[in-house]
Amino acid sequence: MKKIYLAAFSILIASLYIASTQVLADNAAKTRIEADEKAGVIRFIVEGEERAVLDADGLHVNGSIEYTGALTDTNVWPDSEEKDAQ
Repeated sequence: MKKIYLAAFSILIASLYIASTQVLADNAAKTRIEADEKAGVIRFIVEGEERAVLDADGLHVNGSIEYTGALTDTNVWPDSEEKDAQ
């Protein structure tokens, strides 16, 4: 499950980067990434609306996730072997 969140997060970051480069200077503040250390979350704001939140429970997206290709489980989590053994 964490691998899907990682893939979705990567896709979201790439999409936000592309979207933010296409925004005019006066709209730049409407698209941003905010780290809320007090709440322990990272918020993704696109055109003034919160579109996603990343917290300890995972990635929560308000809207659709679109991608091309395949999502692949690469088993890169350092503690995955420890969890699999339990």
